Parts: sequence; C-alpha cells; structure tokens
Amino acid sequence: MILLIKFFMTKTIVVYFDQCFFYIEENKKQLKKYKKTDISGFYSYDYERVEKSFISIQIKLSNGKNINLTDTSTSQTIDKEKAKLLRRFLITAKKELNFSLVNKNSLRSIQKLGACWYSKLE
Repeated sequence: MILLIKFFMTKTIVVYFDQCFFYIEENKKQLKKYKKTDISGFYSYDYERVEKSFISIQIKLSNGKNINLTDTSTSQTIDKEKAKLLRRFLITAKKELNFSLVNKNSLRSIQKLGACWYSKLE
C-alpha cells in the first residue's frame, strides 16, 4: 500500500510497504528502505480513534536509530484529508508490522507528541 502524506507546505512524504521492507521517500529525493524486522516499534497519535491531522510519528529501529516524521504546522484546524491518510497509515503500519498498541507515554503526551507506543506484544 502506498500512502502520500503532505506535510504543512514544507515537504511531501511517500510511505509504503512490501512483503519485506518499509520505504520512505521525502520530497522526491532518495528512496530509503528498511527491513520490517528492523523496526522495533513506533510512537504515534492514536489516529484510529482521534481525528487529528498533526503528524507526530517516531519509528524506532533495532539499531537504536529513529525515523522522525513530524509536521511543523501548529494549526488547530483539522485537515480532514490528512487525518484520513494518517488513520490509514496507522492501520496499515500495524497490519504490515504485526504491531498493536502496547502503552501510552505520559511524558510524550505532555510534550504534545504522539504518545501511543505500537510494537509486537510480548
């Protein structure tokens, strides 16, 4: 599944999965690919339950590196189309990576960052 996420006037991100990899392309530049098995989890808003168009996704890799997808827009207005894309991203990422909501991080919530941690249940 290919998802196109537009960030507030600054960049466009294309995200998609295949059988073994997760791909990210920013502003039509170099395509980066990551093994699905190298993704240990990610923080995000609960886009399934809360309509939100502010992007705050942090993907944690098993090598300790992070992939940060964060919007610079501080608009309080909800972009309905963007909110639908983010909901679709969350549903797709959970399915493709076999992740579930594990817990919520209250410190990230206070900082107005995506506070829901999605990973494999152990």
